Amino acid sequence: MAARRSKRLWIAGLALGVAALAGAYSLSRGPEGDEGAGLVAAVSNPASAAEPVGFRKELSPADVTLILPQTLTEKIAVSGELRPVNRTIIKAKVTGTIRTVTVKTGQSVKAGEVLVTFDTEDLESELRRAESNLKASQAQLVLAGQTLAKTEELQRRNAATLSALEKSQSDEVAARANVASLEAQVETARTALSHGELTSPIDGVVASRAVEQGETVGNGADLLSVVDDSVFEAQVLVATRDVARLSVGQQAELSIDGLGDQRLTALIDRISPVANEGTRFVPVYLHLDAGGLRLWGGMFASGTITLRAAEGVIAVPEKALREDEQGHYVLVLADGELKRRPVETGESWQNGRLTAITSGLAAGETVLTAPIRGLVAGTPAVVTGAKTDARSGVK
Repeated sequence: MAARRSKRLWIAGLALGVAALAGAYSLSRGPEGDEGAGLVAAVSNPASAAEPVGFRKELSPADVTLILPQTLTEKIAVSGELRPVNRTIIKAKVTGTIRTVTVKTGQSVKAGEVLVTFDTEDLESELRRAESNLKASQAQLVLAGQTLAKTEELQRRNAATLSALEKSQSDEVAARANVASLEAQVETARTALSHGELTSPIDGVVASRAVEQGETVGNGADLLSVVDDSVFEAQVLVATRDVARLSVGQQAELSIDGLGDQRLTALIDRISPVANEGTRFVPVYLHLDAGGLRLWGGMFASGTITLRAAEGVIAVPEKALREDEQGHYVLVLADGELKRRPVETGESWQNGRLTAITSGLAAGETVLTAPIRGLVAGTPAVVTGAKTDARSGVK
């Protein structure tokens, strides 16, 4: 009896297994008899499967961004060197021999201070000669004037011919012209003599000295250079792709070699209209606010120029911005679920990593940043772990 009962139980179990397999096969066929259609549908549409009651998608702090107002800037890096704004070259204005050079390189000078003197003996002699010639010419002019007056009187009494009158007139005109010429020569000689002393046109420091006492130099030769060491500018180089975005008055911050971590504020003063040959970089000149610091020409400078800046900007990372046929939107995490929020976009910042939002989003809201597949508006979600702080707006 026990053996028969065991056999019946075994047959019943086998029959139930066959029935279960048949049912599964039947379900795997679609309503039209398409094998596997129902199974494929269930797999390909996970949303059709019911989630457990109370289910929420867990997000990490790195998946979302807390939106806060930001101060955004866009800058370009630059480098160059310092140059004194005021620099003058002291040149010889006459040909002659140097008598004295009163200053050395590095020495401070005042405007009007005598720096170089020439041996003026020849210049003084030339002036005396020119003045003597002028005095003789002036005497000849007086005589020619007297002769002309006498001839005119005689001609009125018909005691002098017309040709004699014309000659007297011509002699007087020539004498007057000679006086004017000699007056110019005297003035030239006086100017040359005054150039026997050369003074500094500015307050500053002697940057170079190219002449020694006793040397003979020609007119126009470089003798000294003087720079104003109180006002400097930085000449930096900017790539041609960026120079169109520059304008006079834009602000820069520079670090100067030798001043440690101290940064100086500067403003664009002028922009060269021509790029350097070979490098294709454009020289840009920055006016420095030295703040009383001692600077030297040729010091290396590096820093940034601010192209644009804005405060209180609401912006989202590029990955948070989505778009469909209705326009741009973001997914905001609010009330325990992701909600579609249409937004209007503004300027792009940080090489496209941030986009300003002009409407549709407020400070303090949290948006989905990570491109997680399957997350759509209406999905229950919660952030687990530490609270996100994304003031920078970029992960």
